[in-house]
Amino acid sequence: DYLLKTKHGFLASQLSSVSIEHTYSHVKLVKTRPVSEEALNEVKKTRDSKVPKDFIQKVVNDPEIKRLRESLISCDRLNIPLYDQGIEAEFVDTEEGLKRLLPELQESQLISFDFEYGIPTNSSVRIFDLIQIATAKHFVIIDPHPVFEFLRTWLDVLLNSTSSVKLLFSCFSDASILFYFFSMRITNFVDLSVMNKMYRNEAEHAGLRALTKDLLDIDLDKSAQCSHWNVRPLPKSMKDYAMKDVLILLVLFRELLMQNSSEEKLVEAMQKTEEMYKKLKTKEQVDSIQKV
Repeated sequence: DYLLKTKHGFLASQLSSVSIEHTYSHVKLVKTRPVSEEALNEVKKTRDSKVPKDFIQKVVNDPEIKRLRESLISCDRLNIPLYDQGIEAEFVDTEEGLKRLLPELQESQLISFDFEYGIPTNSSVRIFDLIQIATAKHFVIIDPHPVFEFLRTWLDVLLNSTSSVKLLFSCFSDASILFYFFSMRITNFVDLSVMNKMYRNEAEHAGLRALTKDLLDIDLDKSAQCSHWNVRPLPKSMKDYAMKDVLILLVLFRELLMQNSSEEKLVEAMQKTEEMYKKLKTKEQVDSIQKV
């Protein structure tokens, strides 16, 4: 499999479907990393989930996450964007920017991730157009297109670190895409959808909008979920929307920990997430999801 790197983003494609004589100067073939049988077997192994020392107490008492909570609630009540509360993400689209950010992000024991996907054509599958990353102190939006090759290694360092806990929400498809197209796997992470179901004895997995309303009484806007995220420059309103989900994850995680501060419970939630990760979707299922 190959990725078509175009000025409009990355599109997954079979090499046989690419007409070389009809490609233009702004189109480049990028070979995706092959997924070997060894890699597939590796992903099925159980990896020990690790919680940093005094992690839960630090998250619950973190003044930055507390302030973030109040800002998100204020924005919802006043119907104003995050940047009116002084919360604005750094937009990164260069290798230099990523190199500068890496040690800053590695200092945090808690990192949340989210991905935005563009609208695919009938014949192609768009991979991702934005990556949003948040810690209590750093809010980042990454444009993967100009830094794609370097980004593989850069993301691998963050996603495979055992010194931090990674937060995602309903990440099954995201994790599958990262694995099948980029041979990346995530370690030491928790899916907040899984965690919420465990902590609150819910019968079903709640969506992010429902959970946010339930725990924070915030009406999370999801109207731009299927937008053209490959537009550049990215409008300020879309940056605001993109960051809200990933910031909400930090706050929701703290809310759940306040309901149950047991380290054993958190490790159990992380292990359940790992169990789900073993059931990665097939590449054909990933393609089908993206086309929908």
